[in-house]
Amino acid sequence: MKKIKKYLLMLMLPIFILVGCKDSDSDQTELDYSFPIVEIKNENKIEISKIVFEEYLKSTYENYEDYKSAENKKINILKDYKFNDIKIIKELNDKAFEVEINFDLQSIDGYATVFETGNGVISKDNWVKDKYLILDIEEVGANKYTIKNMYTG
Repeated sequence: MKKIKKYLLMLMLPIFILVGCKDSDSDQTELDYSFPIVEIKNENKIEISKIVFEEYLKSTYENYEDYKSAENKKINILKDYKFNDIKIIKELNDKAFEVEINFDLQSIDGYATVFETGNGVISKDNWVKDKYLILDIEEVGANKYTIKNMYTG
């Protein structure tokens, strides 16, 4: 019986160490977020939204896994982008707010359809115009922000 308890303890200890014990979301680390966390020393929510979304665009499309090549190498498919309008929709709580963004993206040749996903219209010179997203932006630390949720409406 002693050997079984010892064996169970040896099995369970690494699991507790790897999983950890959390009692709330306030203990989240940067590894818990799927979007980039950006340090911003600005209190303007429009500017915060713009900077956080720019980091998302760069991290997603400047390191895009090239499905067209046999090696699946990472390439930059984001040639340019333009914000048409950014509006705060509402405050979600004292640390988060909801914002709508209307924007255009330009891809390198052959990748405009990647940007068309969800909404938008492919235009000349690989531009996808009239993209629209709603983002929940959250402050996750002192002057640190990230996208908590992203959807098309």
